[in-house]
Amino acid sequence: MTGRNQDTKAELYPMVEKLVVQLVKKLMEVKNEMFRQPHDPGSWAWLVDERPYPLASLIIHALGASSVEERDVIYLIAMSIISEMKKGEDQVLQLAADPLIRRTIERLQTPEDYEFHVPISARNDSNFTLDIGGTHKLKIESLANRGRPRMVFSGRVNAIHEYHSSRQIEADVKSLIGLSISMGMAELFPSGPVYEMPVIEFLNKTIKVPFDPTIGGLVSRTRLALPNDLDELETRRLAGRDASAGLERRLRVLTNILSSTSERGEELRTASVLLFDAFATLEPGMAIAIAFIARDIAADVLRREIFDLDADSES
Repeated sequence: MTGRNQDTKAELYPMVEKLVVQLVKKLMEVKNEMFRQPHDPGSWAWLVDERPYPLASLIIHALGASSVEERDVIYLIAMSIISEMKKGEDQVLQLAADPLIRRTIERLQTPEDYEFHVPISARNDSNFTLDIGGTHKLKIESLANRGRPRMVFSGRVNAIHEYHSSRQIEADVKSLIGLSISMGMAELFPSGPVYEMPVIEFLNKTIKVPFDPTIGGLVSRTRLALPNDLDELETRRLAGRDASAGLERRLRVLTNILSSTSERGEELRTASVLLFDAFATLEPGMAIAIAFIARDIAADVLRREIFDLDADSES
């Protein structure tokens, strides 16, 4: 371990220790309700108590980890406390705090890789494989599912636990779907009951995490499809049944935006996420009006900018 990591570890220890004490006290206040109804989400409401947030924020500042949020730190420590706490011979709950603190700091400083894939198309009209790359090594591919191909989005994220990773994955999915809609490469089925919520499958873990309902609801009725505004060259290439060749320019633009580390690429991904959110919202009244305005703004930004980005890459 480098000197810098050692210094950070020494700086983190008292902060993590204080947060452990704070969360243990809170757990003791609610433990009877939790242990009586462990599967009731309401019994876990203490996890969103605002009091631990300032300490969690200090820990993140010391780490310098941009993708970690306060709730990630709190969840990591809370789950560690619950799994490590044991009853002694006198039936009093006991916790070996020092090993827990050191393991927590180790995980905060050395997150794990989470390899994933998620379904991104309810039906499959455009069958292609696309290596996107970027920080999360993203890829779109067609996999067999009960004899029928399905389009999946895969990659690898670095995270301190599965829910931290799932939030990063959801952001990538929203960028992909929003961008695909704006480029005419995805369309939506009408709203209706969702009988099977898409889940994030972790290839190197024995766990699956469901999408946030708002995100999963839209993903479940999204279909990757051939654009309606094909130009003459795209039409000729698609006549040869080669979707990758026929959509080469659009796929190149999609790859450039999703893999770009530039400020401009980040802005375009943000616009794509905004467009996704506009389609996903089901709130009535003013929220819908604002969502449609946001959708139009994001779509206009993408129409004006994405092909400029592609031109930059070709020059």
